[in-house]
Amino acid sequence: MDLFLTGTILKPKGLKGELKVLPVTDFPELFLSRTGYLAGKNDRSVTPLTVQKASLSKGFAWLFFEGVDTLEKAEKLSGIHLFVEEKALARQPAGRAY
Repeated sequence: MDLFLTGTILKPKGLKGELKVLPVTDFPELFLSRTGYLAGKNDRSVTPLTVQKASLSKGFAWLFFEGVDTLEKAEKLSGIHLFVEEKALARQPAGRAY
């Protein structure tokens, strides 16, 4: 299964598990509609994460994930990459490649 990097979790915000994510995509608005990601240090060892809530602000995505509801749980995800499968990628405009 080919996975594509779409963002990197930077750090938690607040006490309820919200995470600041640096988008690594030309389509950051997709963070608002995606319902899940595959998360891991690399694309060979990932676990699924389900999005509960998402927003965009100042060039970052702010995400809440199911089961990540405390600062301690959120801190464990700092530095983790978010991947999507090829079928979840946005179509590239003509003349562009992934």
